[in-house]
Amino acid sequence: MKKILKLMLSLIITSCLLSYGGTSVYAQDKKKNNEISTVYEDRKNENVDEQIVQESANRGMQEAEELKYQQWLKSTNNFPKTKSAGPYWEGSSSKRYFYDANGKRFGLGTSKKVIDVSKHQGVIDWNAVKSSNQVDGAIVRLGYGWYSNQYDEQAARNIKELNRLGIPYGVYLFSYAQNANDAKKEADFFASLIKKYNVKNTYPIYYDIESWEYKSDGKTVKSPSSVSTYEQIISSFMTQMKNKGYSTKVYSYRAYLQKQLKSPSILKHVDWIAAYTDTLGYTNSYNQTNSIGWQYTSSGSIPGIKTRVDISAFAINPNPLVTYQAHLQNRGWISSVNDGITAGTTGQFLRLEGIKIMLNSGLSGNVEYSAHVQDIGWQPWVKNGQLSGTTEECKRIEAIKIKLTGDISKDYDVYYRVHSQGYGWLGWTKNGSIAGTIEECCRVEAVQIMLVGKGLPISGSTSNSVYYGHPLVSYRTHIQDIGDLHYVSDGVTSGTTGKALRIENVKIDISELLPQSGYSGNISYSSHIQQIGWLDYVNNNCMSGTFGKALQLEAIKIKLTGEIANYYDIYYRMHIQNHGWTGWAKNNAMCGSTGLLLRGEAIEIKILPKGAEVPGSVSNTFYEK
Repeated sequence: MKKILKLMLSLIITSCLLSYGGTSVYAQDKKKNNEISTVYEDRKNENVDEQIVQESANRGMQEAEELKYQQWLKSTNNFPKTKSAGPYWEGSSSKRYFYDANGKRFGLGTSKKVIDVSKHQGVIDWNAVKSSNQVDGAIVRLGYGWYSNQYDEQAARNIKELNRLGIPYGVYLFSYAQNANDAKKEADFFASLIKKYNVKNTYPIYYDIESWEYKSDGKTVKSPSSVSTYEQIISSFMTQMKNKGYSTKVYSYRAYLQKQLKSPSILKHVDWIAAYTDTLGYTNSYNQTNSIGWQYTSSGSIPGIKTRVDISAFAINPNPLVTYQAHLQNRGWISSVNDGITAGTTGQFLRLEGIKIMLNSGLSGNVEYSAHVQDIGWQPWVKNGQLSGTTEECKRIEAIKIKLTGDISKDYDVYYRVHSQGYGWLGWTKNGSIAGTIEECCRVEAVQIMLVGKGLPISGSTSNSVYYGHPLVSYRTHIQDIGDLHYVSDGVTSGTTGKALRIENVKIDISELLPQSGYSGNISYSSHIQQIGWLDYVNNNCMSGTFGKALQLEAIKIKLTGEIANYYDIYYRMHIQNHGWTGWAKNNAMCGSTGLLLRGEAIEIKILPKGAEVPGSVSNTFYEK
């Protein structure tokens, strides 16, 4: 009985405790679970709401595009195909000149006649466009906004046809960005379309900034109205495109540039302007490109296009970016020229003796330059209108180096080429590399200089911009059963092929390059040896490999170091057992094989200016187990 009473008392006490504490804990847990559930539901609802907002914005942009398209179609019949008066073209397809309604020629020299197209033009007969000889190129809309379904319905076909026919073209994206984050997403989308459509543009890539509005979730969404917002949008877009490997410019219409886009940080990117008036009526003093485009009509008529089409004229910017003046034999200082115009003479056997180079006063930064002068060699760098070369000493300039420093170097490359005695016009080079001849006693007779947007290509060859009187790189190999071979240079084969003889060591020498280039630096190289692996790097003309151990050299890495590495690439390839010649590797990439017990049998090495055409195939440079 006592045991039963104790048990009952224990149960009563436990029950009381649970009533006091246990139930409270349960209630707290239940409350906490309800709170967690509520937070989860809130977050879930937030995600659903965000998705609804995005879908609504997407639909709104699409509806806005469709509305613009329908309005455009409706208004097509109301637009005259040609104007009785207004801006006009003269000349032939090979040499066009564009004039405003007052007879003033647009830009400097000739102009390019360029159409811009989208789905508005439907299915274009590009064969007819090309054969008409009425246009020089096109700018193609790839899409708008940033959603994956906002691509232009004709973009893929247009790009494919332009690639097939070799018609020059650029591309653009219409912006619906409200802020920097939207602009970043637009850049990601644009870059993905460029890659997807295999864009091979020779004309620029444009960001189309205009006024817009659309309905989203029952509300009207409008384009930004403040300059500061657009500064953030365009900066974000440009930065992200640059991260993706693309340099971009800005297109807009005159009224927008005069208000919403009126900022030096924006206008420096603008070189394509829409103004459907008798004159362009706008000067962009901040334009830091060497070109200017005027979209002068939206009612053009071109064979192969059934609808009206926008037409633009593109020409050299009349506001020069770079000005230069040459001092010539027997003539002294001649008139200054700008942006790619020839300074000097050709066919008159007159040496260029001195040069002065200046940037447009609106540009931030310096242009620096150094001339290689007869009997003197490389002179110290000078800048911003100072003399490089000589006057009244009858000494020829033989080569020149030009570079940009300061803020301008972030936005531009400086390209230049020379007309050299015995060679004619050499290839274009850029950014401090050498143009001309070294140790060949050849005079420079003329020079052309121009600034080009950072990373943009230049029209014309970039090969053979400089010729040297002495080798840039010399090398020799030690071959099985033969021993040391004589030094060879600049791409000549050292070693053997078809004899099954191994390379055992190599020496590489650039001592002739340094005084010729005027740059400091060195060469370093490492070889992979049978049974040993990769050896430590050695420098100029030191042995890499082994001697007297009958071990094969299987692979190599070669690099330039110091200042010279900024201006030259080093290319190399090996002839290896069972594979023959590899592709050309460069700048410390592995070349040859490892882990396969394949002997290296021969090697070729070349040093080329940065940006020069590669010497051959760059595929299959290295094999490994």
